[in-house]
Order: sequence, then C-alpha cells, then structure tokens
Amino acid sequence: MRARRLGAAGSGRRRGLSPACDLSVRLGRIEAQFAACAFGRLRIEARGLRRLALRLGLSEMARVAASVEDCAASGDAAALVAVVARLWRIGAGALAALRRPG
Repeated sequence: MRARRLGAAGSGRRRGLSPACDLSVRLGRIEAQFAACAFGRLRIEARGLRRLALRLGLSEMARVAASVEDCAASGDAAALVAVVARLWRIGAGALAALRRPG
C-alpha cells in the first residue's frame, strides 16, 4: 500500500492540469534545461514531453522530442539547437490548437 502511494505521489503528474497547461510546463522545463546546458536533465524532460505528446495524439511532437533526446545524448550541439528550435515551433502550434475553443 505504501509503495503504491509513493509511486503515485512521486510520479510528477499533476492532477487537474489541462493538457495545454501540462504541455506548456514541460516545454518551459525543456527551455530551462537547454539554456543551462544541462543535457542529462534535458533528455529526461524531452522523454516526459514525448510521452505526453503520445498521450495527446501529437505524433510529430513526440518524434521531435525523441530527436531532442538523441541529440542531447550524443552531444551534437548544432543538431540540438536545430531540433529544439523545431520543437518550439511545433509546441507553439500545439498549444494554440489545444487552447482553441471547440
């Protein structure tokens, strides 16, 4: 019982957040880790974003987040800059679509 409670509490998933808010928070975390050159944390955040994107049906965003993971792991700075820029563009479009009424 205790392990189940700890697993649910420690999962980092916040109940009650809208998909747009959760996506926005995750993109902000990626931006912060990228700016800090914290590539290990960047990989972790990109993995979480990839999983969220898959749950929301954002397959292109999931693919780009996976590319962020790969570039951060390989240490290819030029590719990482390009793929993170692509992630921002896709993220802006996804946020606009999720916030659109209807």
